[in-house]
Amino acid sequence: MVPDVPSPWVWTVVASVFVALYWHSQAQRHRRRLPPGPTPLPILGNVLDIPRHHLGLEFWRISQKYGDLVYLNALGKSMLVVGSHRIARELLEKRSVNYSDRPGSVMAELTQFDRFFITQRYGERWRLHRRVFHKSFNVGSVEQYRPIQLNSARRFLAAVFDFPRDIATRLKFAIASSLILIAYGIDMKERNDEYFEMVGRIAETGETISVPGRFPVEAFPSLRYLPSWFPGGGFKVMARDAGAHMEKTISKLYSIAVEGIRSGSGCESFVSGLLDDAKKYDLEGAGERDLETFVGDLALTVYAAGADTSNAAMQAFFLAMAMHPDAQRKAQEELDRVVGTDRLPDFSDMASLPYIRALLKELLRWHVITPISLPHAVMTDDMYDGYLIPAGSAVTVNVWGIARDPELYPDPDAFRPERFLDANSQLDLTRSDPSDYAFGFGRRICPGQHFAEASLFIYAASILHVFSILPPVDDKGVPIQLVHDTATMGVIAHPHFHDYVVKPRCARSVQLVQEACRDT
Repeated sequence: MVPDVPSPWVWTVVASVFVALYWHSQAQRHRRRLPPGPTPLPILGNVLDIPRHHLGLEFWRISQKYGDLVYLNALGKSMLVVGSHRIARELLEKRSVNYSDRPGSVMAELTQFDRFFITQRYGERWRLHRRVFHKSFNVGSVEQYRPIQLNSARRFLAAVFDFPRDIATRLKFAIASSLILIAYGIDMKERNDEYFEMVGRIAETGETISVPGRFPVEAFPSLRYLPSWFPGGGFKVMARDAGAHMEKTISKLYSIAVEGIRSGSGCESFVSGLLDDAKKYDLEGAGERDLETFVGDLALTVYAAGADTSNAAMQAFFLAMAMHPDAQRKAQEELDRVVGTDRLPDFSDMASLPYIRALLKELLRWHVITPISLPHAVMTDDMYDGYLIPAGSAVTVNVWGIARDPELYPDPDAFRPERFLDANSQLDLTRSDPSDYAFGFGRRICPGQHFAEASLFIYAASILHVFSILPPVDDKGVPIQLVHDTATMGVIAHPHFHDYVVKPRCARSVQLVQEACRDT
């Protein structure tokens, strides 16, 4: 009697089991040289171990179990999570020559977000973009933008007087309009401005594609070749529309800026300065299309790099002031003492306002805008503390965890600006300056850091000088208890913006704002 021959699917299952077991044994052998981390599953690896919501807190919990250098492997892609400031500086700054790449992103490519040098891979194009950007936004250059930042803050004060129940929208518009003016010389007057809507959609796309695990094509790049009508191919429609909008926005804003330059109706801007300097960057002989692409990409980067993060920082500021009236009161007392009641704050007051500056340092620590840093990528195999860091690995820093380190910051959940003041009530950053990690590391550090800190200062000082920020109230007029929730789906942590009660501190405040806006 001839024995039954197993059907083909049985052989397939058996082969699959042997392949999975072999892969698992090889992975375990390899992991002995890798940093510690959760045990991976066959095929899937550590996909289920990667957080989806409160990225900072969940990665911090993983680090508490495995250490400050954790290795994860998701569907064959290596990832390291750094949980200490010391290791982050050792790898991303002292070894920056090997840690300055970015992991490839299919969605960034399909939506044209890879046109921003923030997301570009390491290479000649990135180096040129970064060099040009740094020239206009280094610590010595950002002072040229202070008049625009000052006017923007004062316009916002006027908007709050006029629309006290629509502060979130007015804040978003004020920040966006200042950046569009700096980048293109375009002065947006109304929040329904078409340019505001155009750049706003780009910010929404950025938030969408930054959500970890949202698009399977990042784990399975071959999915990009699926037809858009095929089940699971819907991301291609979204990416195609977003990419077309990106192309349209870059081209239109650039064209308007150039027309303003030619007609003399536009203001000096990043675009006008860059076109004047084209010879310095070997672009004088470039074709018109190449020049538009180069300048247009960099100009929109000015907006993309600052709008959403600055908006999130100011949202956190309103929340912190409503939750911590004592800190708000101390800041206002300092403003009254230094600035007085006959004018509004300006940048010349900065050095004389140590409590305000300490408050803003504490804000950067208390509400980290990017809880998990944008990942760097390792270009060649590296060794650290006896562990292998494979080439191509994505290396991300748990910035939220650093900001909550009790050894650096006792009682880390408390909002205490005094931790950055010395015995003489002067700014003291010897403990650990949050700016040293809040803006990134190494060659990938945010080039707009100095601009962002200046903007945050003038907005905060102006608001606190004119207004008192109180918690929202319920239907009976009872203040609502607020909670600092730092959960986030994407890269940027936006706190919920409540319906705060914002009141002028005195009648003189209204007059000061009206006079300031009339003079601008």
